[in-house]
Amino acid sequence: MVRIIVLSLVLTLAGCATVKPYPVCFYDPRSPDEQTVTKYVAVLIDRIVMEAPDANPKTDGRWIYAKTTSYQHGLISSTWPRVACIGTVTSGTEVKRYADCVSYTEALLRKNNYLELDVKPNAIDSDEAPGVEHVICSRVP
Repeated sequence: MVRIIVLSLVLTLAGCATVKPYPVCFYDPRSPDEQTVTKYVAVLIDRIVMEAPDANPKTDGRWIYAKTTSYQHGLISSTWPRVACIGTVTSGTEVKRYADCVSYTEALLRKNNYLELDVKPNAIDSDEAPGVEHVICSRVP
């Protein structure tokens, strides 16, 4: 009986691994150059591999796609919004941009359908809302 319970717990924690997208957000309205994007994305990929060694992450510069279990996804998601929001914070405006980015990224990770957040009137759910002041994530090269 104890073996069955232990096996059930192990299977629940491991779960089935599925490919999940993890957003990369440059919150400065000026898009970064390709070299900068590559450097930061490599660090984020290392972060995923640390929690999910078999994740086999791939990227398009804006998203990192990784095969993770629910447990691994929870570990990654707990810090992802703060590490995947990339930019410089030296003023109150930049602090607000960073906070918006973290909120947006948290919302993306909670949604089942990431694509539904592509364009919405609410700025926190959109990286394409009109006007620079409403840009959450800049387009990458």
